[in-house]
Amino acid sequence: MKTTICAITLLAAAALPMLQAETAYTDPVMAQSKSLGPGYSVVSINALNPIEATGLIDALSIDSGDTVLEVSNIPENWSTNNFANPGGLAQFNFRNVPLYYVEITSGDKTGQILDVIATSDSDPATLTVGGDFSSLQPDLVGETFAIRKKRTIADVFGADNEVGLKGGLDTNTLDIIYNVFNSEFERIYYQEHANSLYNGWRIVGGSLTLDVGDLCIDPDFGLILFRRGTNDVELVTVGDVKLNTARTTIQPGYNALTLKFPVGYTLDSTGLSDVLDGGLNSNQLDQVYILSDGDFKRYYYQVYPADPIYEGWRQVGGSLTEDQGNIALEAGCMIIVFRRDATAVEWSLPQPFTLSN
Repeated sequence: MKTTICAITLLAAAALPMLQAETAYTDPVMAQSKSLGPGYSVVSINALNPIEATGLIDALSIDSGDTVLEVSNIPENWSTNNFANPGGLAQFNFRNVPLYYVEITSGDKTGQILDVIATSDSDPATLTVGGDFSSLQPDLVGETFAIRKKRTIADVFGADNEVGLKGGLDTNTLDIIYNVFNSEFERIYYQEHANSLYNGWRIVGGSLTLDVGDLCIDPDFGLILFRRGTNDVELVTVGDVKLNTARTTIQPGYNALTLKFPVGYTLDSTGLSDVLDGGLNSNQLDQVYILSDGDFKRYYYQVYPADPIYEGWRQVGGSLTEDQGNIALEAGCMIIVFRRDATAVEWSLPQPFTLSN
């Protein structure tokens, strides 16, 4: 059954940082609130930054391992920008990670997300995305796209820690944000110094002077927060509601995945059993980590060929007969998927609600 989301305010043109003043992109808007108490919390940012450009893909080619898309129906002030000349829709953070992404909005690859690494106002205009996607040429050419800016640590928690996490200098006493980077968890904290010039977001074990507030929270991924502060703080994010199919590539190793839509799920309704490796020996299978009562519990999909009645989600170390497919995943939840196989798999979620006026 699908949820119906009613009376969602549409963004007005004046409210958006448009590339083109006369263009209005009107995805429905949501406000998401999550209480962050002592101990572990998971954070999934479902409220997206506004669309800043849309267009149509006319052709595809490969240049030095990246994919160049010829595009039309784009904003009039589409500009030439790249890593050597950042600006417009081609901007990069402290790690040189692209700050903007393309989402395919029509066709069989609706929901596909690609990083923007360059734009050109040549004739024809082009949009370059990172990676070789020549295999997707039949699926991308002739389809539409939208471009948004990624959420960042500073964007979500505030450049000056407006959310109110416990900051300071001794990372052993502070609130810590865990972010998956290169399949490993890195730890981020807010540094508070006697000299306010040194205040800002930092990585544990990294430079004490390098601000990492523009660390990207990709639309596919969520965060873990370990709060040492004794009071609850409220995290509120406002932005566009994700529409259409959501499509995520699950890589080998750890993946901190957002469920993308502002509705609840169960393990069964995520459809993960269709793409993750199941079987009998949980130590050899893909696993899903879900935060419950302050601890992460692990689940796997049991496949029992001798008797299909025993097939379904099970908790690692738990009963082999007790189905866990109805485990509730609340809206705004993030799950961790550990992919054992060396190959990536694609996971898609259909839009789980309808919109009413």
